[in-house]
Amino acid sequence: MPKEGIMIDRHTPVHWIGRTILVVAVAIAVLVPFTTGYAHAQPGTGVRCETVVTFKNQVRRVFGTNITAECGDEAIHTAPFGNWGVNSNGGRKRNGFQFPGWHAECSGGLYCNLRQWNSCTARFPAPNPRYYNDNNYTTQRADPDSTAVYGQYFEPGSFGATCESQGGVFSVSGNYMELLELDGFPNPGDDKVAKLIYPRINIPIICGSEWDCTGSSAWVSPSRGADAVSANIRITVRKYKVICESPETGECF
Repeated sequence: MPKEGIMIDRHTPVHWIGRTILVVAVAIAVLVPFTTGYAHAQPGTGVRCETVVTFKNQVRRVFGTNITAECGDEAIHTAPFGNWGVNSNGGRKRNGFQFPGWHAECSGGLYCNLRQWNSCTARFPAPNPRYYNDNNYTTQRADPDSTAVYGQYFEPGSFGATCESQGGVFSVSGNYMELLELDGFPNPGDDKVAKLIYPRINIPIICGSEWDCTGSSAWVSPSRGADAVSANIRITVRKYKVICESPETGECF
């Protein structure tokens, strides 16, 4: 079983959220972006090594005067502040804490706990302590020690192959974060803020036993796209044993 502290929902498919469960995900995503589960469906019986890949960001910054995502043209939210979700190679956007900002804008209901950004720097310029919180109130930054999980996916191993036999280096390519200011999630009219591109990331895997292996990359800065927004990312990997005992339901534990 996965160790405590890793946020896993094995009911979530490899591509993060299937269309069929989107409504349920929206209902729980605000306060619990990732949940923990134990049983999941995979055909076959026996022992296999499952891999969970988790994507995190940190050192989130916003600067410049070119963001026009929440400028008061919409009838939703309170301009210029808005919550940002993330589409990435690790998962899909959620109206939760994927890219939390610094401003606690509360308009009532479920959204009071979200940390938002000035999402219209073009019309709400600096310096202004109401709309900026860093560098003499000219830029924005989240808590530099605040780490957010923005994506996660699973890879099932082959029956009989131990986690140790899959050791070495785990590589993830095509890394990106597409940042969206969320207007009435999952409204397809959500406004794109920026797209940050990251290089291929190689994660050395270390095994404590044949069924328990972990790995973590360094914090990696964007290679492209950081004109108005920037953040570092880290990818962690956990490999662990699952036992599939029920050919009727395909449940694994």
